[in-house]
Amino acid sequence: MKKYPFSNKAIKAMLVASMALTPLASSVVLQPNEVSAAQEYNSLDDLINKLEQIYTNDNILNDTERGNIKTAVSAVYSEFNSLSDREWDSIVSNIIVDGKESDDVKDLAKDMILILNALTLEDLNDKISEFRSKYNDDSIKDILDNPNVSEDSVLNYFAAVELEFLKELGKVEDISDLSSIDYYYSLYTAFKNAGDDYPNEYVAFTGMFDFNISALIDLKASLDQVDVGVKGAALSAIHKIATALKVEPPVVTPPVVTPPDSSGGGGGGGSTAPTTPTPPTTPPTPAPGQVGQTPDSITKDPAKVVEAIKEAKDFTKLVIGGTGAAAAVDVPQSVLKAVAEKNPAAVVEVKIDKGSYALPVSEINLDNLAKELGVEAKDVKISINVTVTTDTAKVIETNGLKAVAPVLEFEVTAKGAGDKTVSIVKTKFNGYVDRTIVGEKDFNANQSTGVRLNNDGTFASLPTYFDGKTATIKSLTNSKYTVVENSKTFKDVDGGANWAEAHIEKLASKYVISGKTQDNYAPNDFMTRGEFAALISRSLGLVAQDASAVKFSDVSTTQALNKNGEIAAAVEAGIIFGKKDGRFYPYDRITRAEAAMMISRAMDYAKASDNDLDKSKKLADLEDLKQIGATSRASVEKVIQAGVMSGYSNGNFGPNDNTKRDQMATILDKFLQFIKFSN
Repeated sequence: MKKYPFSNKAIKAMLVASMALTPLASSVVLQPNEVSAAQEYNSLDDLINKLEQIYTNDNILNDTERGNIKTAVSAVYSEFNSLSDREWDSIVSNIIVDGKESDDVKDLAKDMILILNALTLEDLNDKISEFRSKYNDDSIKDILDNPNVSEDSVLNYFAAVELEFLKELGKVEDISDLSSIDYYYSLYTAFKNAGDDYPNEYVAFTGMFDFNISALIDLKASLDQVDVGVKGAALSAIHKIATALKVEPPVVTPPVVTPPDSSGGGGGGGSTAPTTPTPPTTPPTPAPGQVGQTPDSITKDPAKVVEAIKEAKDFTKLVIGGTGAAAAVDVPQSVLKAVAEKNPAAVVEVKIDKGSYALPVSEINLDNLAKELGVEAKDVKISINVTVTTDTAKVIETNGLKAVAPVLEFEVTAKGAGDKTVSIVKTKFNGYVDRTIVGEKDFNANQSTGVRLNNDGTFASLPTYFDGKTATIKSLTNSKYTVVENSKTFKDVDGGANWAEAHIEKLASKYVISGKTQDNYAPNDFMTRGEFAALISRSLGLVAQDASAVKFSDVSTTQALNKNGEIAAAVEAGIIFGKKDGRFYPYDRITRAEAAMMISRAMDYAKASDNDLDKSKKLADLEDLKQIGATSRASVEKVIQAGVMSGYSNGNFGPNDNTKRDQMATILDKFLQFIKFSN
């Protein structure tokens, strides 16, 4: 299925819900003869096919323009798709008029906007199918109070608007020269012209939504008056739209009037048409020990970047700041080499409005990548892409997840000569690569978690630390990520039924632990060695290089506790070891000493700082010190100093006691908090 770079209906999403957002048409050049009138097409399929021809025609849009448009469309889509019901109600209440404030109207508006933001034809068809399963001709007529409007005609009308808008833009030789005012007026004209052929739909939808048409007309009229007063008139009209739609109004530059020649020469003053200036791209403000750069400076003047890195004191991070919904940065070998030489532990961080990606320079082996690409190391560039995107695999929908943040895709590749690229990581990174996702409001840290959306329709919960609206996700791979919210409890722990209720509910809500049944957790049951190892693996987001390479004769991928290679991943991480006979004994109850050793090794794997340990707590203080074996003593002392485990009230640690499921949840929660993988 071909991509639909203009999002098939993204322009109308802006028209319906956010007309004052950044125009998607900037830099696009169309020829009038490439765009046909909508009335030549009598069915929705015909209109969609025509749109596909337009948006896949290289004579109209080149690959760069398609990429720019898709990026902007993704931002609009993600914004609306991630709105909570309350946020949506707040926005919709400002655009619905004529007494149509019912919940049915709001639902129809939201469903239509999501349809108009489909990024591919396949996505469009899916959304249209969902729309048709929810609505029919009678329900559409009831909602719009228009007996002549059917389900098909509603969809047909919005496709016609798309073509009419392209037709309007095709009248201008270079759309990039248009001011924002002209752009909005073209949107209005497209809507009105499409209505000439679909009058019933036009009346229904302009009655349902307030497009501030009179404000747009005032805006156009003010534009025609090229004098000093145009700024006030234009801004006044734009603010009418922006206020109604709760968006930031664009900046409109007043015309520059040339004063008469003071020498007395004849002739009137000249003027320039108002334009919307492009704000200069400025580097992010770096924290101490960091160097801030823009994507352009990395590409155009790498020598200057290298010099800035060399001069930095206590250097830890190169921050490359982007704006909008995406950033694609090619970092040359010279810059990467300077970062590594200055500090081998430093990271290269790429930031966009909705998140960031911090790649440790130690994860980049330029020599190996150069061999794979068939070039010299000096010719290798590392391409880092951070993009607000969509869940094309429908993982969120399939698994019934509640997304509370946009979906971000993170990708890192190495580039050589020509178009050849290779991934810098084959299965997983050597260590955690941090990435952030920024939500619209503060996250609920106890009920939210970052998740990786897998192409096979599954998802994986990942260690996530929250700071207000920012979620920092620690992952060993690249893919698509978002933040989801979930609330889970069990009958046998809820309402104070078990002392560890808070720990159990927190980890269950984060998809780390589960109950013995849907409704019961069985807190007093004993934990096995295999279960504990699998839970540590899952809570750390571990990924096995080879899930089938099981080192133990009594462990296989057919076992529930190792179905995703959890045991193999924990072995690779050095967190678990078998016994002398080559077996792991996964179904044996785990002792407190064994749990302490696994947790201690997991702390080492996560590179937890010993500076956070309470060194005043000593192993010698335990009454049953002699019962703690020599191989586990250091681990027991470490987890006690970390506050992850503690002794009993009688002064004993109980190294040979078995661990219950409620105790395990408490230990795991405290462990994740200590290593700052959870709040």
